[in-house]
Amino acid sequence: MAREGNICLVLQGQFYDAILNGTKDTEFRDGTEYYDQRFFHTRNGEVLLDKNGKPIPKDIKTVTFINGYRRGARRMTYEVEHIDIYQECADGDIIEIPLNELEDDVPLQFQYDYAIHLGKRIT
Repeated sequence: MAREGNICLVLQGQFYDAILNGTKDTEFRDGTEYYDQRFFHTRNGEVLLDKNGKPIPKDIKTVTFINGYRRGARRMTYEVEHIDIYQECADGDIIEIPLNELEDDVPLQFQYDYAIHLGKRIT
């Protein structure tokens, strides 16, 4: 069960093991409505904006990774250093914007993905 400030993400074994052994320190997720609702405050499926028109990110402090969907699957929890929205430009450059520094909702109107930067392992 997820706690306030924690998200749970299911991983295939190779990605779970890469995070576990320290060769992977960032988890990427597609920029879909499903993940918008996990990373931003929403109402009726719409991302909420503050008075300045900026999307309001949730305060996510930890992420729990689960190795597959089977009962008794391995689990581990990490601190979240920060979550960025990133976009790949036509020239191959990557633009990363921290969720809490979005200027407006423009990035959410184009193709984007999420980068979850991991801190230390908790469990």
